[in-house]
Amino acid sequence: MLGLADFGYDSIEAVRRELPSQDEITARLSNATKIALDARVAAPNDGNVSGSQTERVADVPIYFADPLVRRAPSLQKTRDARAPLARVNAATLAALKLTDGGAARVRQAGARRC
Repeated sequence: MLGLADFGYDSIEAVRRELPSQDEITARLSNATKIALDARVAAPNDGNVSGSQTERVADVPIYFADPLVRRAPSLQKTRDARAPLARVNAATLAALKLTDGGAARVRQAGARRC
């Protein structure tokens, strides 16, 4: 009906016959790589991570950003409103003399989260 070149299909079944197999699709979506990755991390220095290669990656939880939703009790009871958690590699945790489940103060560029 559209007059498209090389599109002479009369039914959805004809289109489906032209699609790649599930195995072909899976092979195309593979994340496999032949490149060796170097995942070494520098150890923090004396409990102060500011000079190390430790990186803080964070976002603002969805119900923390807007003044209206911050004050909505029903939204603050949801899973999305839980306070952020710090996740740290076990070796880094030990080097910082912190314990799993313990409290820590994280600072970045003047901002902090306790």
